[in-house]
Amino acid sequence: MSRVNEHEVAGAVAKYLADHGGEATIAELVANLPGYLNLSDADRQESETRPGEQLWEQQVRNIISHRNSPGNAIHDGLLEYDGDGHLRLA
Repeated sequence: MSRVNEHEVAGAVAKYLADHGGEATIAELVANLPGYLNLSDADRQESETRPGEQLWEQQVRNIISHRNSPGNAIHDGLLEYDGDGHLRLA
């Protein structure tokens, strides 16, 4: 099974937010997104750049890190970031 991509992770974030009031912290998303994603063993490998974090968790944080890039859920208007660790539906 292949790894999830950032687009799939962002879609799962949007679905979670739609189901839970439209806003959540990154910690809340990381705790609950496995119920919204079909994660492979490869997704659950530890990140080399963020020790103690699985690769899919890094992709959740990448939504914020890559927010100025076309194709990103924040850049493209699907999600909003408040600058204080919360994502919300746009």
